Amino acid sequence: MAKFVFHCWGSQHNPDPKFRGWWLLVDNDEVFEYVYQQKARSAGEAFYGMFEAKDLMYSMLNTSRRPIEGTRHSTKAEYLANLALGRHERQIEEKEGKERRIGLVEAAWVVENTFCGPMAKMYAERGKIYVNKCGGFCNVESMEHYWQFLGTKEVEECIFPEPEDSAKTDYEVYKWAQGRHWYAKVGGKDVVIDGKQCWKTVKDAEDAVKKFAKENGFVVDLQSARAKK
Repeated sequence: MAKFVFHCWGSQHNPDPKFRGWWLLVDNDEVFEYVYQQKARSAGEAFYGMFEAKDLMYSMLNTSRRPIEGTRHSTKAEYLANLALGRHERQIEEKEGKERRIGLVEAAWVVENTFCGPMAKMYAERGKIYVNKCGGFCNVESMEHYWQFLGTKEVEECIFPEPEDSAKTDYEVYKWAQGRHWYAKVGGKDVVIDGKQCWKTVKDAEDAVKKFAKENGFVVDLQSARAKK
């Protein structure tokens, strides 16, 4: 079984912990299949959970599966599944010019495709996506553009890290008295990238810190850097 890689991303402008979170990197078919099956299972639970409400069962047995106003759902997933089925029937009516009751197999397909289809399409087109704990997903390019990378964790089981796992690690950028080069430490460890341990500018040293943190699972905040001369 492939290992699961989680990346922590946060706001570029706000260090508040509530503006950061862990995302599962889906970059191979084995991990994607695992995630897809988990979402499909949620879709199935939502689909069958709907039938615990008598009013929804009554709706299914009649000519229309339109969502019933005021219907109560035990979960948000059941509510979304019900809306998806109603939307599907409206599309059938618009295409065929008449109402048609859909069967259970078709209804189950509609719900699974609603939950999993968009994610599967994005993965097929891009080959790499992020998925969060709630099942939401986004492309890697958007994440890298709008958010700041804060850390990584690689685990054997697909268990999302707790929010407190994204606690920042102290680091510093410094140079010796009369020195011409900059050095860096992360969590008390010397930053060494491809055998290189010193850089000509503060920015180059900070870029090295980011790469070092990503490769070693540290969470750092560049805004808190301590540049010492």
